[in-house]
Amino acid sequence: MAAAQRLHQHDATAWRRSSHSNQDGGNCLEVADGRPGVLPVRDSKWPDGPVLTFRPASWSAFVADLRPRGTAWRRSSYSNQDGGDCLEVADGHPGFLPVRDSKWPGGPIVRFASAPWSAFVVALRAGRL
Repeated sequence: MAAAQRLHQHDATAWRRSSHSNQDGGNCLEVADGRPGVLPVRDSKWPDGPVLTFRPASWSAFVADLRPRGTAWRRSSYSNQDGGDCLEVADGHPGFLPVRDSKWPGGPIVRFASAPWSAFVVALRAGRL
């Protein structure tokens, strides 16, 4: 951790915020480019806090794995023909279910563990929610 703190305390590198961050900072990360062989990452809400460092290849693999590849999305049966305010889900991912906003297919994806998602759907269909 001392190396990470030294990196931050003496860092003149410009940090860039995630494109998914809102104007208030959101719950996002910042990364600093321009450091050969290392990618510093920190919490955008705590710029004086600790800095994690990753090898660029490891960070790229992590980010790529967040977005399911080759996924066939299906829209909620409650959606109207115009898309409505509905969700899309993607089947075929053991142990979790990716969910996204049907109006923003390039936006963030939320992953739910399969069992809690199934319980939610059962409760919704039963009119308990």
